[in-house]
Amino acid sequence: MSKTQTHPYVWTRLAAFDTVKPAQALVDFLERHWFVVRLYDERKLQRYWFLARPLAGLCVQVPEESLAAVREFLGNQPESEELLRAAIRCPSCHSTRVHYPQMTRKNVLPTLVAHGLVSLGLLRHECYCEDCQFTWVREATRPSRPRSGLPLFGTRRRAVSKSR
Repeated sequence: MSKTQTHPYVWTRLAAFDTVKPAQALVDFLERHWFVVRLYDERKLQRYWFLARPLAGLCVQVPEESLAAVREFLGNQPESEELLRAAIRCPSCHSTRVHYPQMTRKNVLPTLVAHGLVSLGLLRHECYCEDCQFTWVREATRPSRPRSGLPLFGTRRRAVSKSR
């Protein structure tokens, strides 16, 4: 590859945050330990395309092939709990791999239908957990903070229920 080309990474979400400071701290920590990582800002996309209040819009992403290694590394680091304290967590499995709003970013039609339903008050924006597929409504005023003793990234059990 030439110097002008970039590696064609398929990026996946490691954690989502509401504010820049804790997200950047996690990115800096991982970069200091030689991981490829990026901070992706979805707040404008949420506000203008998904017509949602910008929550969990700062995403720390890693290449898909290194996700397991990064999670294992963070699981063995004492400072990881503090770095991930402000990350949005799934209430079902406590994973940090959360999307908001839970709308497809690959197809326009379902997004437009969902916008119509949200505008009519028939649907609310929800968060979606990539690990257990749990969806829930997250209010902006309620911070998501892990209690001590919770796993850093959640469990592998599969939740199929929906909360409203």
